[in-house]
Amino acid sequence: MHVEKRPPTLAAFQSILAEHRTSEVAQAILDGTFNPSTLEMDEGIETFIKGLQRREEEKSLSMPRQMTTEEFQESMKVTHEDTSSSALGLHYTLWKAVAEDDYLSETHAIMISLPFMYGFVCERWRKHHRLHVREKSRS
Repeated sequence: MHVEKRPPTLAAFQSILAEHRTSEVAQAILDGTFNPSTLEMDEGIETFIKGLQRREEEKSLSMPRQMTTEEFQESMKVTHEDTSSSALGLHYTLWKAVAEDDYLSETHAIMISLPFMYGFVCERWRKHHRLHVREKSRS
């Protein structure tokens, strides 16, 4: 996505994005009510944007809500510090420290929520999961 001249880096494409990458235009694209030719992009990009329209079965799905700052902070209060937070065996000390600051907690709550709200998995998580599974099978 960070490669120059790819759709998300084009100025016309940036105009449809807002905070957390949502906007009225983005919603209209998903709903199929937006005319991509108004973005003054080439035909390939218009086709790409048309392909983002949700199918009928997708429209009926509910989107999980975003975790609140308070929910993140409360979850860290009840989590034991020495609990492993990753396949690498890291513990929750860092996240408990993050929970002490409202701004950092809000940011982390957003980051935690995005995969559930938009249905993606970071490749790094898959890599760590595979590493953890391999390590467990060796022991």
